Amino acid sequence: MLMLPSWCPAYSSVKVDPSTGSEVFCICKKPDEGDLMVGCDGCDDWFHFKCMKIPEKYSHLVSGYYCPYCQAGITGTPLESGEFPRTKWKRKCRLDNCYEPCQDRSKYCSEAHGRLYIQTLLDKVSIPEHDSKRFIGDMIRASNNDVSQFNEMGDKDFIDKDIPKHMINQELYDKIIKNDKDLNNLNDQINVCKNKTFPELKDNLEILQNFIKWLDSVNTLLNTNETNVNDVDDTTHVGNKRKSKKKKGVQRHKVKKICGYTRNLKDVTLSCEEFISQYCKLMEQEEEEAYADEMLNGVCIKLKCNKHSDWTSMRLDQLKQQMRSLESHKQRLDLLVKTREKQLHIQYYEQLLVLKQQLQQPIALTQ
Repeated sequence: MLMLPSWCPAYSSVKVDPSTGSEVFCICKKPDEGDLMVGCDGCDDWFHFKCMKIPEKYSHLVSGYYCPYCQAGITGTPLESGEFPRTKWKRKCRLDNCYEPCQDRSKYCSEAHGRLYIQTLLDKVSIPEHDSKRFIGDMIRASNNDVSQFNEMGDKDFIDKDIPKHMINQELYDKIIKNDKDLNNLNDQINVCKNKTFPELKDNLEILQNFIKWLDSVNTLLNTNETNVNDVDDTTHVGNKRKSKKKKGVQRHKVKKICGYTRNLKDVTLSCEEFISQYCKLMEQEEEEAYADEMLNGVCIKLKCNKHSDWTSMRLDQLKQQMRSLESHKQRLDLLVKTREKQLHIQYYEQLLVLKQQLQQPIALTQ
């Protein structure tokens, strides 16, 4: 079971307001008063966009909604992968101010918005007819009078690529791109995710998985060491007949399973055999009940522990959720970096053209 978001209250099964008799919904447990709501595909309850922290403009982009309780495993049914379902979103129209879903095999919600998006881009670079010759001349000068460089400037994705070495004016490049605080801050965040946060999460996940294997081995070894005593058959003969009776006080061996909770997984350094050896010595000293709440080398050895029930599964789900969140965060940072780089590249090329124009280099193409 996963953790609920900090803003989400504990699950309540209340469906009717006891004072008014009205049907209530959402995490706020209020009746339907006409506010925008979305139905959960897991538990079939309804939730307010406002309560779920979802902007109302995203209402047409929801493909399959699952409430926090279903995503946390409280009311939801796990998928075949063992994970709980997550909300799915439709792809948003590429036009900035449009929040309608894209059509099939398109980046736009309609053909009209596709044309509008392209027209918006053209408007940013369009020039008056009488300035077209000057603009072409500026491009020739910026490409150092080289045909291949000039053609390269016409590539549809050239603005997304790194500035070619032959077009770098170091002073201008440092001023606009290299020293840009926003871009450097985004790259710093990506480096922290890539080189610190992600490796730490990965290590913690690996440590927990190894500990779970260790705990399973300890419990297996614990039961292997126990004497599996079956009912003893005490047979007597009466004439030619055999009479069997079972001795009282002899019980079949019950499977033991210690809790295994520990505050710091890295502190558990004993092998399974060493741990079981110490456990058995401890059990020989006193009755097991005397150690029901004790810790052995920082590990809870209680057989029926309600306090730490299913703690390994909960911690494992929590780490996996953090991994997914971190991956989504990194993808968002990558997108922001590309967007910022594109903005800076446009600024750089524009100012580079200005510099070339000021130098008044001759316009000539050389093969």
